[in-house]
Amino acid sequence: MIEFILLLTAFPVGFLIAWFSRDELANGRKWLKIIMIVSAIFIIGFWLTGWKTGSWTFGYLLILALVGLMKSHDRKWTKAAI
Repeated sequence: MIEFILLLTAFPVGFLIAWFSRDELANGRKWLKIIMIVSAIFIIGFWLTGWKTGSWTFGYLLILALVGLMKSHDRKWTKAAI
């Protein structure tokens, strides 16, 4: 249960990181997508091997990248031209 609560903290942290890096969001979309794909692969791999801590860690990274990717498409949020 505590793992799920900690995983939910990734959403506000993701918004905070996206806010501080607004000028880099539009240029970093490719890297955010790569982070999401790699995180999803590691989540599945660690879950299948039984290392749940690694799965939760990469789940946190996946949520951070997802929030950043969502906010990179918001013209009001980003500073750079899209």
